[in-house]
Amino acid sequence: MVPHHFTVGLCLHVLMLLPYHSVLAGYKTTSYGMQGGSMTYGTSGRISSSGSTSSRIGGGSMVARYTGLQHRDLLDDDNGHYVCSLQDCMPYIRMEVTIELSIQQKLEVQRKRRFIRKWRGDNKLYRASAKIRHTPIVTLTPAQQSQILSRFGNYFTSGEDLPPITHVGAREKRSAVSICPRVEQWDALVLGLTNDDELVQVVQFPDTGDTQWILDERCAQTECSFVSHCGCTAHTRLVRAAVISFDQSVVAEKYIKVYCCVAKFLS
Repeated sequence: MVPHHFTVGLCLHVLMLLPYHSVLAGYKTTSYGMQGGSMTYGTSGRISSSGSTSSRIGGGSMVARYTGLQHRDLLDDDNGHYVCSLQDCMPYIRMEVTIELSIQQKLEVQRKRRFIRKWRGDNKLYRASAKIRHTPIVTLTPAQQSQILSRFGNYFTSGEDLPPITHVGAREKRSAVSICPRVEQWDALVLGLTNDDELVQVVQFPDTGDTQWILDERCAQTECSFVSHCGCTAHTRLVRAAVISFDQSVVAEKYIKVYCCVAKFLS
């Protein structure tokens, strides 16, 4: 038989140790939870022994996935909020990636310097042939095409989706008088100048039907109708497009010059 005072003392001892064991158990649970969601740097991830995965995107907050839980953005104070997974976020992350030309493509530009000089000379005189204006200088790789369409896809469309072209002088109402009739056409332009006269190549993918269509406008006549001392001439306007910058060796959004027809009084 165990003495009564010994049983009471043992019970009191157990009650005193319960808070300590509870705190220790909570600490272990917290530690295990953090180990279960292992963190890695960069855009790579790994799977821990508990089946959880995690990753960190660049220098931003960690994106972790725990078994049976939603994705969380773990902040320093552990006050997380739900974010998209790495797979879902990847298309948006790619939008920030700089698409650069390879060494071989840079050498390709150097080999075509004579052609570039001829293009510039003809373009200044407004006599650049359609063949010259539609001859690419750099050939893009399939990987670059995928990156470009992911980032600049809103610039590309198929010819079937283009609005119909108006006829000569049809833009004005019937009651209006067309002083300078014009001819409009959709053009898959390849070479052009930016607003600061940098030669660029407009990105085009004719093999897959992904085209940047530019509305080109020419004067149908050189003299104004019904108005004396007036001439019809080409005037530049700016259109934004995804282009290859030879000066910067990257693919970027830039404003390029295209032509429209305007009336000009002659002195």
